[in-house]
Amino acid sequence: MGRISAAMSGVKEAPTLIQQEITRFVRIIVGLTVVLAALILCTWAGWLRKDHYAFINTVAMLNDGMLSLYPTNNQV
Repeated sequence: MGRISAAMSGVKEAPTLIQQEITRFVRIIVGLTVVLAALILCTWAGWLRKDHYAFINTVAMLNDGMLSLYPTNNQV
């Protein structure tokens, strides 16, 4: 009994193929979201803030950037 218990305690649970695919998909989507947010922020900081300073201020840009990461339409 002790040998069977010791053998079973050493077995680690590996993620299934579907779990690996879902994790990969989520990482890709999160990565693309971060890249897009950084691109928008760099565009605003490098071009819009200088040439069109009255278009959007810093606080509004940060607020809009944070809110764009969360869905606001929660209708089912």
